[in-house]
Amino acid sequence: MSIHVGSCVLVTGDTFAKKDELKAIGGGQWNKTLEGWIFPEEKRDEVVKALGSDVAPPGTPKPEKPPPKPSVDAHAKLTIAPYKKSIVVTGTQFGDTQIKDALKSIKGSWNKSLQAWCFQGTRKDEVVAFLRQDATNTVTVVDTPYEPPAKKQKTDTFINDDDSD
Repeated sequence: MSIHVGSCVLVTGDTFAKKDELKAIGGGQWNKTLEGWIFPEEKRDEVVKALGSDVAPPGTPKPEKPPPKPSVDAHAKLTIAPYKKSIVVTGTQFGDTQIKDALKSIKGSWNKSLQAWCFQGTRKDEVVAFLRQDATNTVTVVDTPYEPPAKKQKTDTFINDDDSD
């Protein structure tokens, strides 16, 4: 079985400022994996017009992203532990935007039910090194698998509305 995909237009780079214009074209969609907008080939002229002078000639290499910036003087106390095939970063400083932004910048994802930032297990050394770039952070690596917080139990409260005590 073969599937014909055909040609398309891929728009990458910093497209946030042009998001509304790209949506207005219609027929396109955001592709998270490719980090860009995909449009059918027949929409090429409309895409080029919407982007204006922001269009790079075909074959132009994609600009490199700036390296992620670690926190500065965050004084965070963080623990890194294995969890299934992942690692999790826990601590009390997640309300601190600086730590949250730093973890986001290295493609971490917040898991609400775990109350932790999650990363692929293979990235452990990278994550540890990144967090330790801020010398004020205390980063503890443990080998004990992470135990998520217990789920809150629903309490069934019975209210007796009749007067027959």
